Amino acid sequence: MAGLEVEDVKSVGTDTVLDIEITPNRPDCLNIIGLAREISAITAKKLILPVIKSYKTTTINHFSVTVENKKDCPLYSATFIKNVTISSTEPRLKERLGAIGINSINNAVDITNFVLMEQGQPLHAFDADKIEGGKIIVRRAKAGESIVTLDGIERKLDPSVLVIADAKRPIAIAGIMGGKATEITAATRNILLESAQFDMGLVRQASRKLGLKSDSSYRFERGIWADGVIQGANRAVDLLITATKASFAGRIDRHSIDKIKPIHILISVEAIERLLGTRSIAAQVTSSLTRLALTVVADKKNGFKVTVPSFRGDLRQNVDLIEEIARIIGYDRLQVSFPHIQVLNIAPNARPRQLRRQISDVLLSNGYDETVTFSLISHKDLKASNLSHL
Repeated sequence: MAGLEVEDVKSVGTDTVLDIEITPNRPDCLNIIGLAREISAITAKKLILPVIKSYKTTTINHFSVTVENKKDCPLYSATFIKNVTISSTEPRLKERLGAIGINSINNAVDITNFVLMEQGQPLHAFDADKIEGGKIIVRRAKAGESIVTLDGIERKLDPSVLVIADAKRPIAIAGIMGGKATEITAATRNILLESAQFDMGLVRQASRKLGLKSDSSYRFERGIWADGVIQGANRAVDLLITATKASFAGRIDRHSIDKIKPIHILISVEAIERLLGTRSIAAQVTSSLTRLALTVVADKKNGFKVTVPSFRGDLRQNVDLIEEIARIIGYDRLQVSFPHIQVLNIAPNARPRQLRRQISDVLLSNGYDETVTFSLISHKDLKASNLSHL
């Protein structure tokens, strides 16, 4: 009743895996932190998040990043990590990924998959030394271009498909899958880590056109949290530096969106109580919404001003907030109240019924027959009742 349905629970190795149904308008729950935030709100337990170091934008002399159409890609971040050591992933991380059906590849790629599942931010790691001309160009594919994706299949492209290209060719299909030519191997020494926000419609269209789906495309198609682009990159860089014994070499950011303005929604106690059909709920409003990471300030006119975090793109009007209040309190724990009904003492008038009975008696006493008809019944059912002759 809290909004997320656990469809299956199973043991895999030393872990317990929950198969959870996520509704389409809750992309913020397509990751472990989003689910932890929900559990924290429902159970009123403290949410403990990983500590993530920040890495700042710098100038990289030997690389450039160009975004040709800012609507196709509002935000692109390229982080450079040098002197990596690619090897097998440490057992516990490999085990955790395996429990949810992700095969281990190597320590670098596994970390991008781990951050995808933990933070909800899709990432891609390129072998930086295989990128031609020191250029990253986010553009539409040209007619006649093709790419061999990481699954080993050559895919024909057209201008409806958004790609990541270097100076010579496409090296990834944006938001869906990387190319074989720049994949991470045991010989990789330098990594370019991509974290971006792509137009969800373009990703969905390309995924269907090419018949290619991935965990990344699933999230891009539903919309990702813009603020999570840099946060996801920082988390991955932290883990990559530790796992591959590497060092941070710089970051280039390209974005066309200003700082996201917070959404403020005004909501009154009267509106909450009217929609939920309950009373005395005001004291629970602040607690319920604060547990969901919303900021609540009491308003002078017996209401609340609620600030919605950017990762909750589904909350846009007061009815959305009222639904959140109800599910966090618990639909079965809402106080029952009945509407006020004004009762008028109107004496029944028995005369019409008495008059009808008197008329019926007079007609019957004079030899007339009274017919009782069966309303709202089909001819077939009437015939089956053996009453059709009456």
